[in-house]
Amino acid sequence: SVAWVIAFTSIFLFAGRIAELIEAAGVPAAQLQEIHSVLMNLLVCLVIGVIYMVGNALWRSPVEWALGAWIIAVAVAATLAPFEWLFLIMAVAGGGGFLLGAAVLHFRGNRRHRPVEEGSRR
Repeated sequence: SVAWVIAFTSIFLFAGRIAELIEAAGVPAAQLQEIHSVLMNLLVCLVIGVIYMVGNALWRSPVEWALGAWIIAVAVAATLAPFEWLFLIMAVAGGGGFLLGAAVLHFRGNRRHRPVEEGSRR
């Protein structure tokens, strides 16, 4: 959708500009790559997490809210961990959380996954 395009275009432009500023400050190339990787991972996961959390409001699916909160928490933990652990944490904890969410939705039968009607209350 258009929201995804706008969000990710903004992220890439922002992260690119930050990388230019850091490089201009004289940060070595190897360190710049680490900073850029950590920054991109965090920003992308923040957007994805928020979109999943908004999905709860649209579809009344608490699993979507939990997935959004989980991916944000994992991204923050991975950001605080040593760089060498970043992608392992994201793959195992982030991917594992999404697999668990898929299993919950599958075995639950998506009974609660329905759009919110205008004017209705929870």
